[in-house]
Amino acid sequence: MARWHGELCTHTPARTGIKYSRVGSLVALRQQEAWHHCAVLTCSVNQLMRSLPWRKDEAAGKKRSRVVRVETGAKGPKPTLLTKLHRCAVVRYGNGAHRTMSEVRRDTHAFALQDALDRVRSVVQALPPAALFQLAEEGYRSPFELLVACMISVRTRDEVTVPTARRLFAHARTPQEFAALDPNELARLLRPATFAEVKAQNLKVITRRLLVEQNGTLLCNEEFLRSLPGVGPKCTNLVLGIACGIPRVAVDVHVHRIVNRWGYVRTRTPEQTMLALEQKLPQQYWVELNRLLVPFGKHVCTGIAPRCSTCVLADLCPRLGVTHHR
Repeated sequence: MARWHGELCTHTPARTGIKYSRVGSLVALRQQEAWHHCAVLTCSVNQLMRSLPWRKDEAAGKKRSRVVRVETGAKGPKPTLLTKLHRCAVVRYGNGAHRTMSEVRRDTHAFALQDALDRVRSVVQALPPAALFQLAEEGYRSPFELLVACMISVRTRDEVTVPTARRLFAHARTPQEFAALDPNELARLLRPATFAEVKAQNLKVITRRLLVEQNGTLLCNEEFLRSLPGVGPKCTNLVLGIACGIPRVAVDVHVHRIVNRWGYVRTRTPEQTMLALEQKLPQQYWVELNRLLVPFGKHVCTGIAPRCSTCVLADLCPRLGVTHHR
């Protein structure tokens, strides 16, 4: 088998903390200034480093890294193996530029969104559905009912949102019926959802506005929905998407975390994620994305210690930002 040579360049911090340092670990090698080959180490990274001198970083004016020359029988690029690269590894180009392996991986291989959503779709069938989609399936599909349910869900777990909404809708389901409820009684029905008193006050204001401005009917009007107290972009888009059939991207913490972890977008806030997805995500997935990623984020791709070892996306997901997983 033909053998070729490449270089493995690492940070000083990675020298003691590198995860894939065992014999047989997968690494990327640079050949002719292009960082695109995969290889299998024939000895540990630490053993190789100890055998070579420090390489002076001319830009920093001090010794910072080592370069390891590795022989391998690998035949060429294998995209699925790139997900196993350690995030401390750094590509050092001939012009002095530095890039992390995560950046190289993101640029080299675009995330396979359709394949990922197909797999997630099969997983979430066995998981409890997202609250608003579950309530819609139970018959609470009017724009007003879904707006109320979404307001209940703010800062509240789905396990609390669904029974609270059912209990509330047993007493009132229309703006007229909500207007007739005593504010204290409405707050009592909203508990144990968080900020029950504030949500009760906002609902009373909303029902008054609907009776005065909309003849008691909540229309599928984005501008009007955004003007209501306690209603943000997520609730507006969920109401429009589920109740009105208007494609909108609804982004909560789960959607925001997962699409950034995939490297599909690179944003800092859910609002930025919503705008980025509207520009990039095919419209056919706009409503479904929330339905899929909310239960997936709650039970698999969790915020702390996600279940990467058993995830159906293990060979696709670059796990950006993940420092510890199960």
